Amino acid sequence: TQTTGLRECYALAETASGTLLAAGTGFGGSPVRSFDGTSWTTFGTTPLAFTIGSMVHQANGSVVVASRLYETPSQVLSTGSASGPWTSLGTADHEIVGLATRSNGALFAAGKFQSIGGVPTQHVAQWNGSWSGLASAGQDGSVLCAAATPTGFVVGGSFAAIDGMPA
Repeated sequence: TQTTGLRECYALAETASGTLLAAGTGFGGSPVRSFDGTSWTTFGTTPLAFTIGSMVHQANGSVVVASRLYETPSQVLSTGSASGPWTSLGTADHEIVGLATRSNGALFAAGKFQSIGGVPTQHVAQWNGSWSGLASAGQDGSVLCAAATPTGFVVGGSFAAIDGMPA
């Protein structure tokens, strides 16, 4: 049995090479840790001073993380490797509860936010070098979970309609 070195773990992901990533609240270091089958080590070179609530590994090798609710505004960061620095992809005005990626590299964020990166988004957004909203009229409540599929993006939550259509 190995310990992650995290006080609390909120997100897990696996890289293409099989490395397990765990993210959450750190013990005075990076809140993202990697497990190579033998031991846990810090992932990314820049210490992050907040709790990670969502994480996704992209097909291009990048890892994207988002901070938890009580870290307002919610920050979104990316790194290209275990030894690379974290780069900001922007902030959301409220909690990001899920990150998802498709095999084509499309990155999605979902949550309780109304804007991300300064762009109005109504709880769901896509990153393609900049943020854009996915639903023009948005949801009439918060998105609480999300997943990417081969052909799209699926959300669940406490809403009755998306873009005026019954959910």
